[in-house]
Amino acid sequence: VYFGANEDASGVATMLEILRSWRMAGYRPAYSVLFAAWDGEELEQLGSTEFIHAPGVPWKEIIAEIQLDMVGVAPKGVLGIDAGIRMPGLRPPDRGDMLVGLLQEGATLYGVDAEVLEWETSGDHVTFLQARMSAALLTWDGADVPYIHTPEDTLATVQPELLGKVGAVASYAAVAITTP
Repeated sequence: VYFGANEDASGVATMLEILRSWRMAGYRPAYSVLFAAWDGEELEQLGSTEFIHAPGVPWKEIIAEIQLDMVGVAPKGVLGIDAGIRMPGLRPPDRGDMLVGLLQEGATLYGVDAEVLEWETSGDHVTFLQARMSAALLTWDGADVPYIHTPEDTLATVQPELLGKVGAVASYAAVAITTP
């Protein structure tokens, strides 16, 4: 058993901070926003797959999914955005591009170096793409970071400023996508 401070507690911590910041600012989105976390990514996306099959809310009301994975450590400091660019059969063409655009806009606004990744990979965001949902993964340095799945993946290795940066970018896109 490993601590998993970056892989994957950093994504959950960032998500909770976004929620806290919205509450503290008194922000009330025009549409409902569901903050969700699941596990089992390494077990063929067990948690996100279960959510797809039983989301608990009407499927047609889900606009997009923003996945925060390994967002606490970045030797190079480049935020990667993966939205299935190389998986055109999976991407909703209009909303997928809109989500990527909003994430890039947020990165620019907050001075975060970002790049669109062209992965052909698996991950919780791919579960949503396969269901024809607009989805994107945010991760630092193309997930090429130290300590993944090792005993060294502890809180001492997490860079708090990175959590703030990725949180600002994700929050920006979430606010924009839920504003009429």
